[in-house]
Amino acid sequence: MLGEVIAALPATAPVDASYRAWLSRHIDDPQLVEALIGLTFIVTYDHDPGRLSAAFVHDRLRRGGRHVRYVEGGWAPMIDTLAARAIDLGVELRRGARVRSVPDGPTILATTLSTARRLMGDPDLDWPGTRVALFDLGLRPAASVGWFRVFDLDQRIYAARYSEADPTLAPEGHHLIQIAAALAPGEPFTAVLARVHELLDSTAHGWADDVDWKRAYELSNETGAVDLPGTGWPDRPAVLRTRSVALATDHSAAPGLLTEVAHNAARSAIATFSDAPTGSASQASVHG
Repeated sequence: MLGEVIAALPATAPVDASYRAWLSRHIDDPQLVEALIGLTFIVTYDHDPGRLSAAFVHDRLRRGGRHVRYVEGGWAPMIDTLAARAIDLGVELRRGARVRSVPDGPTILATTLSTARRLMGDPDLDWPGTRVALFDLGLRPAASVGWFRVFDLDQRIYAARYSEADPTLAPEGHHLIQIAAALAPGEPFTAVLARVHELLDSTAHGWADDVDWKRAYELSNETGAVDLPGTGWPDRPAVLRTRSVALATDHSAAPGLLTEVAHNAARSAIATFSDAPTGSASQASVHG
């Protein structure tokens, strides 16, 4: 049903209106409006996507609904492949080396916005973000989990059994479940933990007895920028900060969906430095 509703919406949405207000102009049922807002949590990671710019949310909803490709082995093998390719091209990688100041020469800071703000001492490096709780569960084979993914639209929780798509992620027969849940401003971690447990209790009976491994953590302003009504990606912190320093974060002034923002910001910076008379760019990868 939601798919039909999404397909019937206009292709574009206004920047100046909130997503909730814009949806209400096109959908008469308030409950359906809120269900659609709940669905967009997975492409914004915000506790209330309805408050955000309609253009920002709607574009992500239309793009995020496309087919998802799961890389065998998860993120780690993909990152290792990218690193190996970079080395083949002559890039020098220094892992585990904390950068405490901005290097001399053309530099791209590929890090979080907060780390870049601290390194550069620039208070203008700021933009709204999100709070998200993440949970990883390793369940024994006896666990009663018959689904690939479940979504609580009201509570802004998304859970997926990724070992169903890629069995290499867990020991044979075991289940790997990863969960993302929105945290509202000021909401304690214990509260979101209770909400997640309630969802698991209703969809995977007896799951707690079959837990073999687990971890939980919170991300603050690390799941990409969110644009409020009246703002868009050009209003975010500029990629080029000085003549020799560029910023490539997922909060940078670059288009794209989630991590595409940082990728596009880096490409913009490389193009700028490559065209400069000072020569080729050196890249600094900064980890917070």
